[in-house]
Amino acid sequence: MTRRVAIVLCVPVLLAGAVAAPLAHWFGPQHWKFAAAAVALTVPVGVVTLRLAFRAQRVPVYGPVLAMAAGMFLRIAVGFGGAVLLLVAGGGVFRGEPLVFMGWVLGLYLTTLTVELALIGTEMMAKARR
Repeated sequence: MTRRVAIVLCVPVLLAGAVAAPLAHWFGPQHWKFAAAAVALTVPVGVVTLRLAFRAQRVPVYGPVLAMAAGMFLRIAVGFGGAVLLLVAGGGVFRGEPLVFMGWVLGLYLTTLTVELALIGTEMMAKARR
């Protein structure tokens, strides 16, 4: 389980850093703030969703699927709700380029969702083969 949590933590963070570095060089350092805020809004909820999905495997077949659906709604509420709060109360950095910031949040939301689906799907397929 700790390996899976490490994957969900590290892949989006490393990807965000790899994308933010050239963007910050070319377009300005605000991309580091956008990336950090997007990571903080999406990745912890992804870890919670992953843990819920693996705990829900004790329930019949639909347990992980229901946990992923609940996690998706939780991530939308926390990720995009937090992004809207940052746009409203976050000052000039986030208000200056709201679409770019929301693009960061959307990109990291989709990244964490993809990583989780890959991990949960491979685990479910391994169980189905046994």
